[in-house]
Amino acid sequence: DTIVVFGLQLQSLQTLKSIKTEKEKEKVFFRTLFENNEDAIFLMTDKQFIECNKKTLKMFGCKKKGDIIGHHPAEFSPDKQSGGISSKKLSQEKINATFAGKAQTFEWIHTKKNKSEFYAQVSLNLIEYQSEKVLLAIVRDISAIKNHEKKLSEQYQEVQTQNEEIQSQNEEYEIGRAHV
Repeated sequence: DTIVVFGLQLQSLQTLKSIKTEKEKEKVFFRTLFENNEDAIFLMTDKQFIECNKKTLKMFGCKKKGDIIGHHPAEFSPDKQSGGISSKKLSQEKINATFAGKAQTFEWIHTKKNKSEFYAQVSLNLIEYQSEKVLLAIVRDISAIKNHEKKLSEQYQEVQTQNEEIQSQNEEYEIGRAHV
């Protein structure tokens, strides 16, 4: 007896029936969505992470919440993002913009606890949590997509080079035919 919502196994029917109030049901529902999501989800202030789900730990190569909670996002980023911009400066700009009411969605290079890098799509939204304004961050690992894009780009360049070589050979052939 399980309930499935958006492909997530919620709780046993027995457990949900035992919950008395609508507020308790809502709390269990949202906690289950939070914990069983395939994306990393965490809450943060303007300076640090304050809560995260299990997927966050896995994605960032951490064993316990204490490895993430209390840390700034820049601590899980290389010194510089692509384009040479400081991760610390750019992350704070994104955080500040979100707290100013402008939701953010962007690509980011993150690092795991062991400092290996991965590409991510990050979404930041301002929400109220326990009577305080905090950021809801959703992080999706897009490394496979980025690697595929890189491979396609390399293949495209290879084809372009081959086309240029063929074109050059055709021109040489035409010049040679004109002199015959």
